Amino acid sequence: MNVDVRFKKLDHSENLVDYINEKVEKLSMYCRGHVHVHFDISKQGRKMITEINFSTKLNNYHAQASADNFYSSVDQALNKILRQVKKHRQKLRMHKNYAMNHERDAA
Repeated sequence: MNVDVRFKKLDHSENLVDYINEKVEKLSMYCRGHVHVHFDISKQGRKMITEINFSTKLNNYHAQASADNFYSSVDQALNKILRQVKKHRQKLRMHKNYAMNHERDAA
């Protein structure tokens, strides 16, 4: 898993990068193979904004969240990505089960 964190017009924070790496490990159990996660962290007024691009071999996911501090914006954006990944996996699982059940009914 390749994690890239970029701060736009902000000072680099090692604590935040460690926090992001810890949280991204939860996503690794949902995806196999090479995964690239790109974080863009910026500040707009009083809001802290986090954008995530999560790329797997077959799919790309994107989420953006804003909050009063960086940690909660990272959590919100990662929760959005996690919901997208779970929804996609559920669609694939249901599609596969539908095909197997349909073959069994036809026989």
